[in-house]
Parts: sequence; structure tokens; C-alpha cells
Amino acid sequence: MKNKNRSTARAFVLPALITMVMIMIVPFLYAIYITMNDVNLLENGGKFVWAGLKNFKTFFSDSRALNSVVVSVKFLVGALLLETFFGIAVSTFLDRRFRFKGIVRALIIVPMFMTPVVSGLIWRAFFDPHAGIVSYIYQLIFHHKLDMLGSTSSALWALIIVDMWQWTPFMILLIMASLDGLSEDAVEAAKVEGASELQIITRVKIPMIKPTIYMAMMIRAIDALKIFDAIFVMTKGGPGSATETMNMYSYVVGFNFYRIGYATTISFIFTIVVTIVLSKLMQKNNSL
Repeated sequence: MKNKNRSTARAFVLPALITMVMIMIVPFLYAIYITMNDVNLLENGGKFVWAGLKNFKTFFSDSRALNSVVVSVKFLVGALLLETFFGIAVSTFLDRRFRFKGIVRALIIVPMFMTPVVSGLIWRAFFDPHAGIVSYIYQLIFHHKLDMLGSTSSALWALIIVDMWQWTPFMILLIMASLDGLSEDAVEAAKVEGASELQIITRVKIPMIKPTIYMAMMIRAIDALKIFDAIFVMTKGGPGSATETMNMYSYVVGFNFYRIGYATTISFIFTIVVTIVLSKLMQKNNSL
């Protein structure tokens, strides 16, 4: 009877296992195979030419590829820190009773419902040096135009601002839900001890919701590293290569230069980077 039950259980699990292998493992192994070949659609009729580790060696000697890694890390750190800071600040500010609290909460998360392409197009219009509202306000204050997307020193900051505008509400949503679930006993005890509002926030509430904060940071880190849509519609990696992340560079290599083998190698290395970041954040979260 036990053997029959085991066979039945395996029969139910088998379709899911086959589906997972076909969807995840087979494409992953095929991607590894492509990285080992020199595949150029403009040469040799697009045939696979075995190259071994040539593509990986090319990546680590390619200054533009290494720059894309630096840009990806800068974007990740800038967006993650700002979104976490403002997420905590806004959440703790809203963690009180006031009129129209529900409406305010609903309005805050509206940017999340926009697709990255739409938000990118909207903000590209805002950053326009001739007709954009950002440049107009800047000109009123400093008496000269501001071209954030056209400057190598500010283009990446413009993208970070767009990402922060769209995804800080995600941090707020998770942190506010965690604050709503806190026990009032610890807060009341701190008040009895004479703690100020700031001390209650920094020494009671935030330490109690650290796991939620790190989980939110982990999710946002993965999304921030994968950014492509906003960059494509706003800067296309420019000016120069100031906003060219690994995703963007992989696209350029694959769809502009048709070097499929090298483009896949960049994406594969990008996957390894994401895995490392994810594992580090998970370790930090598990240690709390």
C-alpha cells in the first residue's frame, strides 16, 4: 500500500518536475553552451564556432563591459539606499492616526502601477532641458538650464530619481504593513520610560522590523540590477556609456553588433552577480 501511495505521489510531482526542467534548467544549460561559442550573425552565417572561455576572457579585458559593471553597482547602491531611507522615513511618519490616512496610503503607491516604460517616458519629458518642468524650476533658481540626461555626471542620478519615485512606494508598503503588525506593548513601555518620538522610532520600531526591511531591500536589489526599460527609453545607455548597465550593454552587443555568444556571456556573468548579491542579502536577513 505504501509503495502504491509513493508511486501515486511521484506521478503527481513528475509533471511539475518536467516543466521546471524544461523551463529553467534546459535554457540555463543551453545558455552556458552558447557562452562557449563564438556566435556572430554577421559572420560564418551565424554558425556556432567553439571558443571555449574566449568570451569570458574578452569580458574581463573589455573596458566597456567593466564600466557596465561599475554603472550597475552605482545604480544599485544609489537607488537602494535612497529608497530604503525614504521608505523608512515616510512609513514611520504615516504610522500615526490622522484624517484621510487611507487615501494618502493609496495615493502613495500609485507610481507602482505604472510600467517602467511609461514612467521613463514621463520623466524624460520632465527632464527635457528646453520644455521640462525640472529644467524650468532649476532655471528659475540658478538662472541657467539643466540637462540632466545629457550630462555624464547627472544622467545616472536622473535614472536613480526615476527608480526612486516609482519603487519607494514598494518599500513604504512593506514597511507600513510591518509597523501595523507591531505590538503596542514595547512602544507603550518606551513612552513610560520617557523616550522621545525619535527614540521610539530608531530604538524600538526599526529594530523590530529589521527582517522586513532587509527582505524589501533584497527584492529591490534584484529589480534594480535588472533595470532596462527606463534606461532604454530615457538614455539608451548614454551619454557615452554613463548609464550603460550590464543589461543595456548586453542588449547593445546582441542586437546592435549581433555578437550573440558574447552577449549571452555578459548576461550569464550578470546572473552570477545577481546571485552573489542575493545570497549576501539573504545571509544578512537570516542572521537577524
